[in-house]
Amino acid sequence: MQNTKLKISVRALKEGVSELFYLIPVSTLSIDELASDVAAQLVAIKKMKKVEIKGKIDFSMAMVCSRCLSDFTRQFSEELDSLFLPGMAPVVEELSPEDAKTIFYSGEEIDILPIIRDTILLSIPIKPLCSEACKGLCPICGKNLNEGACLCK
Repeated sequence: MQNTKLKISVRALKEGVSELFYLIPVSTLSIDELASDVAAQLVAIKKMKKVEIKGKIDFSMAMVCSRCLSDFTRQFSEELDSLFLPGMAPVVEELSPEDAKTIFYSGEEIDILPIIRDTILLSIPIKPLCSEACKGLCPICGKNLNEGACLCK
């Protein structure tokens, strides 16, 4: 089923496994580097009011290479795995890996936009490269060495 809203009604969600597909417009996420709409193929596993959301999100990002300063676009396919529980988050001194994927909700709806947005933001590399073999710029004349050698010594 294809949805354009990003809230899941816990009451309307059937017990067991439900498949969900979202096509999220770039403008919805407010991420400057995002170069395409985001396709989210998810599975919701409901047990009473506990809902686990798993799946993957596909998107592309427009970036600037940190070595040669060329613009490029890169495709991403990121995994998503979150557990939604009703109520307030307990105060804990140390988070376990299970705690890190647990999100608490109130009311009858789960908003999945924040976890999709966070997953995209966490996928942005600190030093993006147009390719692993990028030669960068000449430190003297500034020529892009991927386009050929320069005359500097």
